[in-house]
Amino acid sequence: MKKIILLSALTSLSIICLGQDFKLHDASTSGGITIASVSGFSETSDSILVMSQDGNGILEYDRKTGTWLQHRNSTGTNYWLGNNAYGVEVGPNDTLYVHTSKRTSVYNGTAWVAPPSGMAKGVIEVDNSGALWVLNGGTAPKFQHYFNGQLTEWDETDFPVLKGMQPNDIFADSNNDIWFATDSGVAFYDGTSLSYVAYIDSIVNKVYQDNNGDMWLVADYWFAKRQGTNWNVYNTVTKPNWPASFGKCEAIAQTKSGYTFITSGWRLFIIDPQGNPKSYDYNDTTTHMPSNANYFPDLFVDSQDHVWMSIYQKGGVIEITVDTAGSGSSGLHEVLNESLLQMYPNPASNRVTFSTSALTGIAVLQLYNEAGMLLKQEEVDPKNGALKISNLEKGVYFVKLFNDGGVLSKTLVLR
Repeated sequence: MKKIILLSALTSLSIICLGQDFKLHDASTSGGITIASVSGFSETSDSILVMSQDGNGILEYDRKTGTWLQHRNSTGTNYWLGNNAYGVEVGPNDTLYVHTSKRTSVYNGTAWVAPPSGMAKGVIEVDNSGALWVLNGGTAPKFQHYFNGQLTEWDETDFPVLKGMQPNDIFADSNNDIWFATDSGVAFYDGTSLSYVAYIDSIVNKVYQDNNGDMWLVADYWFAKRQGTNWNVYNTVTKPNWPASFGKCEAIAQTKSGYTFITSGWRLFIIDPQGNPKSYDYNDTTTHMPSNANYFPDLFVDSQDHVWMSIYQKGGVIEITVDTAGSGSSGLHEVLNESLLQMYPNPASNRVTFSTSALTGIAVLQLYNEAGMLLKQEEVDPKNGALKISNLEKGVYFVKLFNDGGVLSKTLVLR
């Protein structure tokens, strides 16, 4: 089900969003391939990659054909068969690095190959430069960096903080600084030193950076967002009026349109760009959330802005198509008459001003091309706003303006 429905007439087009769509992928839709105990996702140029802990290997969803494939056995050498897969990262030229129960497995684009000599198994991350980072905890911890065929390694003699570290996640931020979520809090590597972040003393499951550059921590029964030097903590004490209680928070992801998804036990929170939360439970009959769900350990946003959510033990993964107009308490907005949105000039060449008295307060403006692709999103004053369009090609575009008061849309012609 497409979430953006284009109703075309001779001279105008309206955009209506109907709510989040929860689609279950399981053995009944995958040609009999078992999709179970999924622990991680990634993406190549054509496919979604799904990791299974039940010996099912790497599962691949081909988006062009809508079919599922299963990869467990390499040709000639047994680098993969029988291993549980916990996480996957995609490097340059679609090279795959897979965190398995036995090793860090490597697929070079055409075949499974032996991992670099000395490479540890552990949580993995590919940074913005294409370098691979590996952290292996326990009694003999190793912290490794692999780039252009060179493997660099540190241990507890280099960084004493590694001693006894039990890592849950590793994350490279936009500055290529490395964050570690561990059972003892959050550690941080800035290229020179590695140390724990002193103000966190808790089991942390995930570290994440959103579209605005703000860092998030996801932990047992709480999560936090850093803005500047301050952390805004979300839990039952600080957010008593949230739509549902906080369970064990495991995963976080944010769409390009600014919607933040956080799993909390058997519950999913969706926070819209204005900070309004909604919650979805696996047994909530008022939503399209499949009933075959009990615990959601991982989230992933693909290049099409679809959200993928894993289901622990029970079979399947959930693909969520995001409703970019479904924020607020209801999740469904009233569509207002487009005549209430004034836009000048139209046709235009480099800049458009707009205004409406139908919406009060801050609103979200979105610009779509004729194919329905989201090109721009920003918060604006609906009573007196402007849109720069000088970098766009000539053609037909669609402007959408919305907040809790409703949705306005209008056709914009560039010449």
